[in-house]
Amino acid sequence: NLKGSSVKVVLPSMGKLNSEVIAAALKGGGMDASALPVYDRETLRIGRANTTCKECLPLILTTGGLLKHMKERQDKKEKLAYFMPTCGGNCRFTQYSVFLEKLIHKNKLENTALLTMTNENGYAGLELIDQINVLKGVILADCMEDIKNNIRVVAADYDRAMNTFENLWQRAIDIFSFKRGKNLIKHLSDISLELSHIKLKYPLKQARTVSLLG
Repeated sequence: NLKGSSVKVVLPSMGKLNSEVIAAALKGGGMDASALPVYDRETLRIGRANTTCKECLPLILTTGGLLKHMKERQDKKEKLAYFMPTCGGNCRFTQYSVFLEKLIHKNKLENTALLTMTNENGYAGLELIDQINVLKGVILADCMEDIKNNIRVVAADYDRAMNTFENLWQRAIDIFSFKRGKNLIKHLSDISLELSHIKLKYPLKQARTVSLLG
């Protein structure tokens, strides 16, 4: 049980918004949780140096993310639980936690363990309310990512619009972190109203859409 413990739960970067909101939901559930920043070239370099480079790119990045955090963390005695869920089936994702577990042992990373939850048992280890909040958070992050992308294209004042977006996103994060998702619908209605006040160069329906298929 990590609730109220001194163990720090760190999430790999699964997209800025997704990682932040999942960390917030776990924090609301009583864990000391945070998300790694979006990966950079240094993360990729470290990941490639510790894999064969034949693995999926996400595995290389999550490996680099863990090792970079270990290298740069201020508290060298920090007890760390690296959050890496898994699933059943034959997808390569099932091997992420296996690989990272071996990496921890191979590199003799002290005070470091893997926090692995699986869909096969309904992500046992999280209370139902926290499971639901994680799910709500992922859905919200996807919606907000679409809004953020739209702002990039049609906002009349890009900098001001993005500042508004970031402030409102932080407010959404705080709902999960400090209120455990209480009255989420009401808060999101208020956030939606403020987002609707962002001035646009032209209506969104007039914007060109590019579909990436493959």
